[in-house]
Amino acid sequence: MKKHDTVGIDLVAMSVNDILVCGAEPIFFLDYFACASSRGRGRDVVKGIAEGCEQAGCALIGGETAEMPGMYDPNEYDLAGFAVGLVEKGPHHRRLEDRGRRCGDRPRLERRALERLPLIRKVIATSTSDLYGTYNGGTQTLGEALLEPTAHLREPVLAVLDEVKVKGMAHITAAGSAENIPRVLPEKTCARARRAELAHAEDLRLDQAPRPHRGRRDAPHVQLRHRMVLWWAKSNAKAALDVLAASGVDAWQIGAIAEREGSGPQVVVV
Repeated sequence: MKKHDTVGIDLVAMSVNDILVCGAEPIFFLDYFACASSRGRGRDVVKGIAEGCEQAGCALIGGETAEMPGMYDPNEYDLAGFAVGLVEKGPHHRRLEDRGRRCGDRPRLERRALERLPLIRKVIATSTSDLYGTYNGGTQTLGEALLEPTAHLREPVLAVLDEVKVKGMAHITAAGSAENIPRVLPEKTCARARRAELAHAEDLRLDQAPRPHRGRRDAPHVQLRHRMVLWWAKSNAKAALDVLAASGVDAWQIGAIAEREGSGPQVVVV
């Protein structure tokens, strides 16, 4: 697609959304850009990083550009970075509720983003889908959809933390809900999600020459997964959803925190 001015936005958003789950307000970001030559695309990449920092409300205080023509193919580069956030001490600082996650707490989901990019690349490489063609009857091309950066969730998440006692948050990345959510759950609890509510996620369906698969002829699809999960006491549900709606975030209840059955999974779809 020869488009390099959005990957930096995604880089910042992924880092900032990671520290938000600690209740931290992002304050600055640093990047690392390694390539054979920074001429041409380098300016677009840095432009995207700067735009991402502006969207996240944090300062881009520095970084490093490493040009290594003997190590990198001219058409390839590596991009990395990290964000630092601030959580202040005191009775009024933003933090997750100390009492932890209890049975009956209500988890919510907000925003969507593509994940499992290696799988997506493989599906596209083996399909007849055209990156420059529209898909699903819309006006956006498939390539534009795939390059759409992750949404910055700083403002809606911090707004919720200011108004509601949030008991836990999980940034859903490539590992998926099954691995991200258990990291912040007590050992004897699990998140029970309703399959019907998970259906809010959209499908990105790709065209492919028909081929048999368990008696059917299917076109591969990639799901747009949920980006952030938050949970709070049932009594706080309406207030939290009102704050998210006011922030322009699409959020809904997907289930509840329940007792875990022995050593069973900590994310259960029912």
